[in-house]
Amino acid sequence: MRRVAILLIVVGLLAAACGAVAELAPQSQGGVVAKPAATTTTSLPPSTTSTLPAGPLSIDQQIEVTIEDLERYWADELPETYGLAYTPPAEVGGYNVGLGDAPACGDEPLEPSLAVGNAFYCPPDDTIFWDEQELIPTLYDRFGPFAVSLVLAHEWGHAIQNRAGVPDELPTVIRELQADCFAGAWTGRALAGASPIRVGEEQLDVATSGFLLFRDPTGQTDDLSPGAHGNAFDRVGAFLDGVRRGSAECATYPEDPPEVTLGFFRSEQEFATGGNLPLEDVFPLLSGTLETYWSQTAADLGVTWDSFDELVSYEAGEAPECLGGFADPAGVASGMAYCPSSDVLALDVEGTFVPLYENFGDFGPGFVLGLAWAQKAQLELGIDVGTDAARLRSDCLAGTWAQAARQDEDGTGGISPGLDEAGDPLPPISLSPGDLDEAIQAILFLGDRQMGELDAFERVEAFRLGFFGTPEDCLGG
Repeated sequence: MRRVAILLIVVGLLAAACGAVAELAPQSQGGVVAKPAATTTTSLPPSTTSTLPAGPLSIDQQIEVTIEDLERYWADELPETYGLAYTPPAEVGGYNVGLGDAPACGDEPLEPSLAVGNAFYCPPDDTIFWDEQELIPTLYDRFGPFAVSLVLAHEWGHAIQNRAGVPDELPTVIRELQADCFAGAWTGRALAGASPIRVGEEQLDVATSGFLLFRDPTGQTDDLSPGAHGNAFDRVGAFLDGVRRGSAECATYPEDPPEVTLGFFRSEQEFATGGNLPLEDVFPLLSGTLETYWSQTAADLGVTWDSFDELVSYEAGEAPECLGGFADPAGVASGMAYCPSSDVLALDVEGTFVPLYENFGDFGPGFVLGLAWAQKAQLELGIDVGTDAARLRSDCLAGTWAQAARQDEDGTGGISPGLDEAGDPLPPISLSPGDLDEAIQAILFLGDRQMGELDAFERVEAFRLGFFGTPEDCLGG
């Protein structure tokens, strides 16, 4: 996060992981691939759906079944969404730079170094190609078969844009987010069981992880940057639009684009720190902004806010004694445990907060703090917090706090962490580029020790609902 003085003074909060980003599907003029003879598919084989093995598919099987299903999906969906008959891409297939395949799009050659680790749709040739030497095997080994399907679904999304006549002047980031949305729409149908591709909670979490891998470099792009694809927060949001609302929602993007949260670092100091507060400042400053935020928000909701009586630390999984039990016993494993009887908040500093900070940045532990304050807020409102529904509300309410800490375009805004010795508000703290992605990384980091039976995809969805909504939106569900 950032300290904001009256104009633009700064220290901030940003994700420290994934500095290098692979470019998937650059949709600008010329971004595509060769026509490598041996691996190119020009027509679809007979359906293999009835002969799929019970276990994970091989890479070749996953590609074949995914292409078949994308063709079936768009043959049905393109007429429904755009009133157009679907035609398959002219050519699809893999390339291997190590074997001498020379990627190109039309008459424009692509540097081999750019082709490695990439996948492309070429509008002039109406072709889709992917790196079968590094990209696809790496995704398959690291994330599983569904990650391979998502790459193909995204590229098919660009092919659909070409068929639908999506304007060339549309900002690149909106074109990319629309392709993510189209991939989500196809995934939504698979999630409903209408596809041979197996999609469940684990695969949706794979998608969430994948968008962190294929996001723009933090603090170095905004919504007008050529070639921008979006941060993970924006890309997951577009994918969610498709999953929940289908391709008709994606079709609205040119006229009604989603809000983009990309942004540049605003100072040399912010760039130098990666937007991160020093570790020793994270807790006092962010907890101060939470106190400021909830003092006002609780009043708006008709209740009085009382600060925690005491804050203590504990070793992983060994929270202190709590008479009557913790508000949500499942929260102990996720790094924070609130004891209502003593009004004590216990935090797993070494086991949760420090790793989150060191791996991702200061809004990793900040997000967990947001959950603790959201949990107490629900109790103040008389809501039981020991359920999955309440845990999602905490994710959502943490999103409303993050939104309140967002800086305005004029460089003002954010939340004061409290008062100075003279009783005046301290300079506000505001979000830096990458903070929202750090919340996603925190959710994934908690992983199988996260609270309850919720999957990461659901939790990110709840956080986004709060960020773009109000506390009332969070509490109404």
